Amino acid sequence: MSDQQENQALRQRVTELEHEIKEMRDLVAHYEERFRLHFVETSTLSMVIGNHGLVVDANPALLSLLGYTRDDLIGKPAFDFVAPHHRSLAQERVLLDFSAPVHQGMILDIIAANGDLRRFVFPKGIAPKVMRDGQPVAICYSAIDISDHDHRDLVPICSICKAIRDAAGRWHSVESYLHSQTGVEFTHGICPPCLESFCESHTTTDVKS
Repeated sequence: MSDQQENQALRQRVTELEHEIKEMRDLVAHYEERFRLHFVETSTLSMVIGNHGLVVDANPALLSLLGYTRDDLIGKPAFDFVAPHHRSLAQERVLLDFSAPVHQGMILDIIAANGDLRRFVFPKGIAPKVMRDGQPVAICYSAIDISDHDHRDLVPICSICKAIRDAAGRWHSVESYLHSQTGVEFTHGICPPCLESFCESHTTTDVKS
């Protein structure tokens, strides 16, 4: 190959590299814009929790609502900001989320800077993960603040069968509803009054027969 051909091939390769660099810059700009719209300039409450349990990032909407600065949250144990009565649930769910494809959802009381509790709903669905070498190293959680809803303590329940109606109008048993909202599991037994009533009814039936 002559010097002229080598120079031409080199210039062609430089042009190709410049084009690839431009595409990469455009791609980075695209994702930076998406990040700005979906994390920074949004009313959605978002927090990134690392697999070490520390807060990696929190968006302005969350900081403003809770009254914290970035320095108050970043690098601190995430579960320290969860009310003690919900802390074990939060730890279990986050640990599970690092290995599960879908976040199961949870309702947590979060401690604000002034000590007040804010009730957050973390909807069930896909929580975006930050990957490194094919492994999740952080999860971005989005939440809805329901603290100021006047109906937050009102749960529609059937006066006959005690089924509970959810926000979509579907009816659930008490066990399934509470499990879907909080993750709590149930064991079943018989309370003393019901046991006494049960024994009396069966004794009466046995005597009659």
